[in-house]
Amino acid sequence: MKATLSQSGLFFLVIFTTLMLVGCGQSGPLYLPKQQQPKSTNQTPKASDAETQQKKDALNKQQEG
Repeated sequence: MKATLSQSGLFFLVIFTTLMLVGCGQSGPLYLPKQQQPKSTNQTPKASDAETQQKKDALNKQQEG
């Protein structure tokens, strides 16, 4: 008795083998990693900080008076 595969059996065997081989390359986390926030470097000169403070003081004076 000789065992043979029918056409539908051969089709499913090919599909199953293809799916198994495709799945072999998939690894790693199953979610998208969060995007990393770029580290902000505080390289602004001290003069700009002083200007910012002066602007804030001026706005406060305008609101008070």
